[in-house]
Amino acid sequence: LASYHIPATFFVVTEFARKNPALIQRMQAEGHLIGFHSASHRSAYLMTPKQTRSDFSDGLEALAQLGISPQYFRPPWGVVNWASLRQIRARHLRLVLWDVMAQDWKRSMTPDEIARRLRLRAYPGAVICLHDGRGNAGAPGRTIQALQTLLPQWLEQGLRFQTLDLYE
Repeated sequence: LASYHIPATFFVVTEFARKNPALIQRMQAEGHLIGFHSASHRSAYLMTPKQTRSDFSDGLEALAQLGISPQYFRPPWGVVNWASLRQIRARHLRLVLWDVMAQDWKRSMTPDEIARRLRLRAYPGAVICLHDGRGNAGAPGRTIQALQTLLPQWLEQGLRFQTLDLYE
C-alpha cells in the first residue's frame, strides 16, 4: 500500500494489537484509519450480552491505550446481536460491513486465486475486505502478492482508494 500511496482502513482485533504495538503505530504513521474488529474475534452469535459488553469495553480500552479512538466497528464474520448493536450505538461507532470478499483467509487460496476473485468482484465504490490471517499458512503474504499484481492494474484503470472516513 505504501509503495502506491494507498490509504486503507484496518479493523484490528485488540488481542493482537496489544502484541504488535509497532505495527499499529506504523498504520497510523502511514495515514491509515484504524477501526475496531473486537477484542478477541468471537462471533456475536456465540456471546452473551455480558460477554459482548466486556468485549467492547476491553477492546476499546486496549485501543485507547494505544492512542486509538475508533469510529468504526466491523463485527467478526459480519455477525451482530442485539447486545452488540446496543454497544455500537452507545459508543457512537459506525457499523461497517463489506461489498467484496475474496476468502483470502483460507489456506487453499493462492495469490492468483485471490487476485482473480478480487478482479471479478471489485467495483468503484466497493468496500473490499481483506485479511492478514494472523500470519498463518502463508498469510498475509498471499494477499500481499495478489495486491502487488492488482494495485497497478486498478490504478491504471483509474480506481482510487480511500479510508472509510473519507468515503461518507
